[in-house]
Amino acid sequence: MATFRRSLLGVQTTKENSVGRNLEQNGKKKDVDTPSLTRDTVKAIRIHRFGGPEVLRWEDVPVPEPKEHELKIRVHAVSLTPYDISVRKGEGAVRGLPLTPGWDAVGEVVAVGPGVTTPKVGEMVAHIGDPQSEIGTYAEEFILPASSAIPIPKELSCYTAGYIASVLRPGLTTIALVKHHFRQNDPNFWVLVHTVNNDIAEKLCSYLRYSKANVIATMEGTLEQDEIPQLLDSQGVHVIGLNNLEEQVNHITKNNGVDVVYLSLGDDSTFKETEKCLKRTGHIVYYIHTYMDPRPAPTFSGEIIAHKSISLSIPKLDDLITSRENLLDSVKVVSEMVGRLVLFPNLKCDFYEMEYAADAHSSWESGCQATPIVLYLKGTEHINPAACTECTTHNQVYLLQPGGPAVTLLSEGAEAAAAAAV
Repeated sequence: MATFRRSLLGVQTTKENSVGRNLEQNGKKKDVDTPSLTRDTVKAIRIHRFGGPEVLRWEDVPVPEPKEHELKIRVHAVSLTPYDISVRKGEGAVRGLPLTPGWDAVGEVVAVGPGVTTPKVGEMVAHIGDPQSEIGTYAEEFILPASSAIPIPKELSCYTAGYIASVLRPGLTTIALVKHHFRQNDPNFWVLVHTVNNDIAEKLCSYLRYSKANVIATMEGTLEQDEIPQLLDSQGVHVIGLNNLEEQVNHITKNNGVDVVYLSLGDDSTFKETEKCLKRTGHIVYYIHTYMDPRPAPTFSGEIIAHKSISLSIPKLDDLITSRENLLDSVKVVSEMVGRLVLFPNLKCDFYEMEYAADAHSSWESGCQATPIVLYLKGTEHINPAACTECTTHNQVYLLQPGGPAVTLLSEGAEAAAAAAV
């Protein structure tokens, strides 16, 4: 189920499953915002000073124009990432002020620069941003290198575009982390994942189990009252608490320990407990930076690492996916895993009009936000309403196989929607 939100004078109103339903009002079709072809400016979220959500301002900016090998993208949906929050606070900014935040987006190509042969004007693309780039996707339009565009089918509802924006980065992160650190075809290979309260950790567990790994997952809180351990338990994951970690791991592995530990947060005390669970020559994957979290890695004690000849890596996504061919191949794997319900089996998103990005940031930071947040442009929620007839009740994502036809990624029972939308 999607929730579309808009805030007026600080009061938030909610429209449940509203995609495609408000096409007409008083017998007249609603107007959709016009592209920049008829305007001198476009709207964008701008940051003039670092701080809380209130520094996000919806302003007019000059219409961007593509240069050689560049595209101009009309935004349909933008995924809110941890890095967006940090940049707003001034913790991860790589550009001067003022700036437009945002990295991950789905949109339509509305203009191409010299030398671009594909994609073409009118086609839809997705983009997974690099924190070192100056691309800002919290805008009606932005400029994107053609080589960074991921082709997706054209006939998408805003709802489905938002799904794509929200699944690509965590999906690619999961695939890359497993590909580079998991030894295939070894029935005795054990993995420990800390902690599945983390969104990526949950997906790591699911994909590792699909890849035939033996998986132990730690979790904070009460296991019996949470849906996550129930889901993972059904997949064959051993979900345990954080107390007496070494004892629990040794019991499950019959005193053999684990080969790899995936860790997103921690300090020396965490590492001391983790080290006790690892086999000799085991490996720790500290993946906080892989998912655009700019917080610095903690200081690790060399004594802890050297004790069992343990190795440590702190990967970044752009170092794991190093070419366009690699990117498109990884997108294909994400497509397959979503289609098989290995990843995102019950995906839900909350949608906020981009103008009210401050409210989206506030919700994210409140600690009460359990679902991904997508920013959309007013007007795009009415694009291709036929594609919305089923997608409000089914997990429905469309991606494109590199060099092949569109792949429709659906949960069970949504085939009719695919036939109508593609």
